[in-house]
Amino acid sequence: MKPGPDETDATLSAAPQHAPASEATSRKAGLPWPAVLGLLLLGAALRFVVLDGHTFPGSKLLTLLCAAPTIWACVEARALRSLLPLALLTELALWLLLARWLAPVSPAGALGAGAYLGVYSTLSLLAIRAVGRKPWPLAVTLPAVWVMFDLLRSHIPFNGFPWFYLAHGMTSANPNDGAPILAQCASLFGQHAVTAIAVCVGAAIVEFMRWRRKTGSPLAVRISGTVAAGVLMAAGIYGGWTLQGTAGGKHPQLHVAAIQTNVPQSNRNAPTLDSLAQDWADLLELTRQAGRDHPGAELIVWPETSTYFPINDAAVDAAAERWRNGDRSVDLFERMSRRAAVERLARELDTPILIGSSAQDPVGEDPRVGPRANSALLIRPDTGLDPGRFDKQHLVPFGEYIPGPGWLRRLVFDHFNPYENDYRLTPGPRVVRFQVQTDASDDPAMRTVTLATPICFEDVVPRATRRIARGPAVLSSGENQNEPAPPADVLINLTNDGWFAGTPQPRQHLRMATLRCIELRTPMLRCVNTGITAAIRANGHVHEAAPQGVAGVHLYAIPLAANPVNTLYARLGDGPAWAFSSLGALLLLRSLLPARPPTARTPGPNPPSEPKPSTVTR
Repeated sequence: MKPGPDETDATLSAAPQHAPASEATSRKAGLPWPAVLGLLLLGAALRFVVLDGHTFPGSKLLTLLCAAPTIWACVEARALRSLLPLALLTELALWLLLARWLAPVSPAGALGAGAYLGVYSTLSLLAIRAVGRKPWPLAVTLPAVWVMFDLLRSHIPFNGFPWFYLAHGMTSANPNDGAPILAQCASLFGQHAVTAIAVCVGAAIVEFMRWRRKTGSPLAVRISGTVAAGVLMAAGIYGGWTLQGTAGGKHPQLHVAAIQTNVPQSNRNAPTLDSLAQDWADLLELTRQAGRDHPGAELIVWPETSTYFPINDAAVDAAAERWRNGDRSVDLFERMSRRAAVERLARELDTPILIGSSAQDPVGEDPRVGPRANSALLIRPDTGLDPGRFDKQHLVPFGEYIPGPGWLRRLVFDHFNPYENDYRLTPGPRVVRFQVQTDASDDPAMRTVTLATPICFEDVVPRATRRIARGPAVLSSGENQNEPAPPADVLINLTNDGWFAGTPQPRQHLRMATLRCIELRTPMLRCVNTGITAAIRANGHVHEAAPQGVAGVHLYAIPLAANPVNTLYARLGDGPAWAFSSLGALLLLRSLLPARPPTARTPGPNPPSEPKPSTVTR
């Protein structure tokens, strides 16, 4: 029997419909542009609070949540053409505000850095959208993409810009806050692992919101929730366990007197003979005060470039030769007299003095011509200046050298110069570590303390601090000079944040330095011209900090580990972060590839028709 017309219509209506949803229907499923703008503004505001260095009760919790609004706006925006201008607008505003601390040095540099970072961050958000709109669990995929862009930014361009990562929001510059628990995983995989935790939590929140709005899958929200909860639990357990053994404060200790000079930056940029003489006299008097008030100090430390004039052997010898030949220039006299003064002071106090100083290796007849370096030198009470010195290796673009070929420098980059003269520095050819003695230990093997001295911003660059503290190095003096040096027991950062007085930069700088201590499980003393001079334990706790913008002498007892830890990060560096980033790169590449059209099934030959049963008519 043939089906009737009613049966035919019913059969057709019951057949599955495979027509794709229209573009208009797809757009209606996402967030309209006012909601996207609101979420982007909220996300930018939260990240500003977290990254600008503000510490308050709940700031670490806010770090875990701050990425969620931005991720939500990116993955749920109806159309890319509305997301792109809104994201660019909010990211430019965010990064221009964050980069404002560069303005006292170079207003053009602050604008250039903010604009570059704003565009770069917008590209990263577009990548977040591309990966986040795939049916993959956000808490698994988005941390890899976020870390990939952070890691690339830390290397390119021009040695990278290793500032303003979510990991920094998990630390604190406030001594009352204690050691950061979740940040302890940096000893395993570095600071990017701490960032990944924050992004993982934010992505899981977005996954839950998508599920509530019927735009996400139940499986994805279960996976994301499980991953985020597991990561938080594992980081918390590991952090609590490691803090039990890294609290510090027990003997043996190295007692260090740090001199916070508080020399105005105007005296560095536009010095006069009177200002140079007064600043030098004040520095020497503060050092004598350290000897009087803290006779138990085993080391006195000066900030970066405290001598102003180079006083290394080659610079002083060339100056003396020129002086004997009749050149009575003031700068030649200052090189010789300042070297002699600091050596007399070390003998007078019977204490070694670790100083930040410029260094120069003269070439030719004029001792003022030749490669210059930003250096750390050690003056001993018995032997004077150690022959070995550590020269800063990770130079700051525009602050210590102008990148690019000559024509590009003349056309563009010279406008970012903080100086009119040639201030280019030469990076150090090798790592040099220093050793001092302490009587605070009953163990003779622990009376020799090895010091590594990252200078200026080297303590915000993980790979630079790791190389200086754990990489191949030689000793500065003694019978074993030029022999392989042991790993550092203490990090001593010599820096000058006076460039950025009145900005949040000193607080940000201190917060970032705490992650270096966690990564290497090594305590740090930061001796800073205008502050913040501070001592940081191996667990990242800033346990003592001096008032900012006040000259003075501060005694710190630096805990020494009986058995220094060779952390996983010290062994592997950023290798795990690069491996994790490669996952982000693969996910991004896969999400950008065009989707394959469904393969049409080729109809086969018609099956043979069955014979119809015969009918008998009676």
